Amino acid sequence: MEAWFAADVDSISLKNWDQENVLSGGHGLMVQGYNPLIKTLAKDLDIRLNHRVTRIVQRCNKVLINVENGTNFIADAAIITVPLGVLKASLIEFEPRLPEWKLTAISDLGVGNENKVALHFNSVFWPNVEVLGIVAPTSYACGYFLNLHKATGHPVLVYMAAGSFAYDMRSYLMKQLLVL
Repeated sequence: MEAWFAADVDSISLKNWDQENVLSGGHGLMVQGYNPLIKTLAKDLDIRLNHRVTRIVQRCNKVLINVENGTNFIADAAIITVPLGVLKASLIEFEPRLPEWKLTAISDLGVGNENKVALHFNSVFWPNVEVLGIVAPTSYACGYFLNLHKATGHPVLVYMAAGSFAYDMRSYLMKQLLVL
């Protein structure tokens, strides 16, 4: 569960942990990343990046967006995508105020942590399966490897670490990089 939800088990909702509807069709790998998909979906849209929004006002079928540098945008509609932490810190003022049910959901939601470490080998020495699991004495070091060789032909395994182990692993790896 920790590897799947990228969080320590004590922070996973016991009530809702198994509310997932698994889609049919198996897994896919975006070998060129998500950029081709994003470009296709964004075609003909006016997308503004790197603007720190401070206030969003919705009135009379228009949306007014105030940006930190003093710039204002007016639109018929807006899709706002910000990290959960921005919403939790109330860094954007909404007018009218977000409904109470949304504020409660924002308050109740959490975000897990998952780190990926890609390991490139000279040759394949593992079985031809999609996922290789790791069994550890405690849940702390449990995780799994994704077999990229199966999808790309390259001898690459990607280790997926989650929860507090992912935080600790990142700290350790950052210290090792500083030593180099």
